[in-house]
Amino acid sequence: MGAAVAVNALGDIYDIKTGKKIAGLLAEGLEDFEDTDAALLKTMQQAGDLWSRGEGENTTIGCILTNADLSKAELKKVAQMGQNGYARAIRPVE
Repeated sequence: MGAAVAVNALGDIYDIKTGKKIAGLLAEGLEDFEDTDAALLKTMQQAGDLWSRGEGENTTIGCILTNADLSKAELKKVAQMGQNGYARAIRPVE
């Protein structure tokens, strides 16, 4: 079993085992991460609500690959587990 994910998200990616941010908005010196929540809030306050105009939308597309002989119910459970992985690793997840 494996997974492939393409992320075009505005947010941060965390290691679910350590809780450490491993990808996200880079700070000015490009050596550390910016506080993405604070940056989003500041941008929204300056430009108005971006989401109501259809801009700033996140996209995350994933595919779980397996050659296991699974029933429809088992495949549904695997898909649910994949969605839970998004919620644990991407903040904010959409």
